Amino acid sequence: MLTSLRTLESRFEEIFCVTGLLVMATVIFVQVVLRVFFETAFHGAEEIAVYGMVTAIYLGCSLAIRERAHIRITFLVEKLPHRGQVFCVVLADMLWMAFILLLLKESVTWIQLLIQFDYISPALGINQKFPQSIVPLALCLMIARMAQVYYRWIVRDQAEGLPL
Repeated sequence: MLTSLRTLESRFEEIFCVTGLLVMATVIFVQVVLRVFFETAFHGAEEIAVYGMVTAIYLGCSLAIRERAHIRITFLVEKLPHRGQVFCVVLADMLWMAFILLLLKESVTWIQLLIQFDYISPALGINQKFPQSIVPLALCLMIARMAQVYYRWIVRDQAEGLPL
């Protein structure tokens, strides 16, 4: 059981990113085939493709946080002594965390509005509070992954975690 949870924790983002991309690519492919060969279309394809793309993007950000794989310009940071490098990376992460918290606050406000006033999607006829909830959930996952990275760096091993 513990091994299954560790596998899920280490592969969660990959599973859902691949699923989102697979859904998006499949729906777009089917839409093209329907239009070209059958001169018809599936009216909800665009919405489904957008939901798949948004899921892949936001969970991909969480994956990049976990793997410390976000794009960073480190040319000047690398010229600093080690303590200066650590300071710059931590400062950048804290600014990024502040931005994520701002996005989380605004996305929760948006979801509250969607709960208060039902907004039904025109093509699929589903309530938008469900698919759009991926944004605050993914932002919470990003915060958790950032905490996990710093926990591993501070508590476990100073060499692991920060891209220096």
